[in-house]
Amino acid sequence: FEEILPALGIDCLVVKTKKEKVVEEDMCPTRTMKDADKEKVLQDLSFDNRSLTNVLSDVSVLVYAFQTPHDLTFRYGLDRQVLGNWITAIAEAYRPNPYHSWRHAFDVFQFTYTAMTLGHAARFFNNQDLLALFLAQIGHDVAHTGTNNAHLVRTGHDLALTYNDQSVLENMHASVVFKTLKKPGHNCLEPLSEREFSNVREKVVSAILATDMSKHFEFVDRFSARISQTENNPFQTDTKEDRERQKASKADRRMLLQAFIHMADLGHCCRPWAIHRYLVVGLEDEFFLQGDLERSMGIPCMPMMDRTKDKTAATQDFFLGKLVLPLLQPYTHFVSDEVKDFLIGNLTTNRDKWRGLVEKHGKQTALDMIALGDKDAKEAELDLTNNNDNNNTSNSDEK
Repeated sequence: FEEILPALGIDCLVVKTKKEKVVEEDMCPTRTMKDADKEKVLQDLSFDNRSLTNVLSDVSVLVYAFQTPHDLTFRYGLDRQVLGNWITAIAEAYRPNPYHSWRHAFDVFQFTYTAMTLGHAARFFNNQDLLALFLAQIGHDVAHTGTNNAHLVRTGHDLALTYNDQSVLENMHASVVFKTLKKPGHNCLEPLSEREFSNVREKVVSAILATDMSKHFEFVDRFSARISQTENNPFQTDTKEDRERQKASKADRRMLLQAFIHMADLGHCCRPWAIHRYLVVGLEDEFFLQGDLERSMGIPCMPMMDRTKDKTAATQDFFLGKLVLPLLQPYTHFVSDEVKDFLIGNLTTNRDKWRGLVEKHGKQTALDMIALGDKDAKEAELDLTNNNDNNNTSNSDEK
């Protein structure tokens, strides 16, 4: 816990005070996808972002998501071609980082889209909320440097100077989202009125800033406190066509925008083990690249970033149990029982898997730990086969 929190930009002292109180398979999607295929991608609770190999296909899926089932393109007069241009430009602005890449952005979008549709969470949002949330998720990590905020601040990076050391990356991501809209042929929000645009912008910026992990515990406390009041003060639903309900639910809906993007940003923790484990490998690779950079700059590697001694696998039990689960539990109040059980079940399994591997093999890199786990599974399967063969032989002898 002393290692993982600084890597996320979270002050250990705050937490202490609070406590006192792979090898990829070829999974290329069809480049000209039918609507049914797009639905299959968007509605897959076990979505694997390693399947993304073509930006044009990705863009077509995302534009479709703006159309179905809420038809945001029609409601706000959005030009689908211009929307596609903006999404493409954002996708191309993502750097090929091992973790914070375009694949991650798509994964975050898909996680929430599934919650909205299969999980029936859309009833807690109005249409403008959905529009803002979709845009925010696409751009929430755009142009990510592959280093964390703490690194940018300690090295006096231009971005840290621009944003005065405050949520440096998140402020930059939000800025790129709106700067890209200013490019000719990219302003997909042009049909909105001045007031509508102002509201959408405020929601998008607020949502992206909520992905700053240094604010995680503060937000979880606030979110959980609001959930505890639901018996006497339930969250409003079906606000899309009711102005009075919209006004009464404004503060709650702002909080939910932040909760949904923040949870989706951590959504890989709730993917099936076969998917989640490789995303942890990507994250560890990115950590180590930052450590390599810091070493080359002649400064100490930040916690979790030193490939000569740090092992991300050893931190997963704490991360999943003490950071992700306290956010996931209140989040699941807004999704169906099917989705709730799926997400919590996967997170529990993933936590148990990492814990068991660390207990058996000690501190290893995530990639090495996966290989050891696969070896264990094959040996267990072989032992089971041999035991069955021996039992069959014994039974035959008795006959």
